[in-house]
Amino acid sequence: MYDEVFAAGPSAIRRYATHGVQIPVEKFRIVGRPAAASEGSPGQSADQCSAVER
Repeated sequence: MYDEVFAAGPSAIRRYATHGVQIPVEKFRIVGRPAAASEGSPGQSADQCSAVER
């Protein structure tokens, strides 16, 4: 097991649990999606972002 697990955000962390992977929440480090920085503003919902496929 790794000391830290880097994830893009809360949804990425939830996907681990959804697929049966049990990792203590304190091991996660949220790093965001640097490649998506130009797609929208931080804190912007998917509904507000024009780059999200619907």
